[in-house]
Amino acid sequence: MQKRGVIVDEDDFLPILTTYPDHPFSKEIPKVKTFAELQQMRRNSNRNKIELANTTFEANRMQCIPRNTPYIYSDFNIEKPTFTSIKQRIELEKQNARKKVNLTDAV
Repeated sequence: MQKRGVIVDEDDFLPILTTYPDHPFSKEIPKVKTFAELQQMRRNSNRNKIELANTTFEANRMQCIPRNTPYIYSDFNIEKPTFTSIKQRIELEKQNARKKVNLTDAV
């Protein structure tokens, strides 16, 4: 019997393998043997990339930050504000509005 230009027996079809060359990936040795090892390799690779990116970022960032500068207080920062919450301000506005129309302070 003849298949793909090669004469073969009924029991032996291995000579057909010689009709095509070997696949290029068939000779590659895999880096890992199991899927779990592949996942761990990828995790380690990503961790190394992130660590490298963080170190380069920190190195570049430290060059931009001026050192030994005193803290500059904002002009809008008040040490002892009149109101410590919005509710206090609203309550005072209500009392002032009641005084304006000659009502008592009690609500």
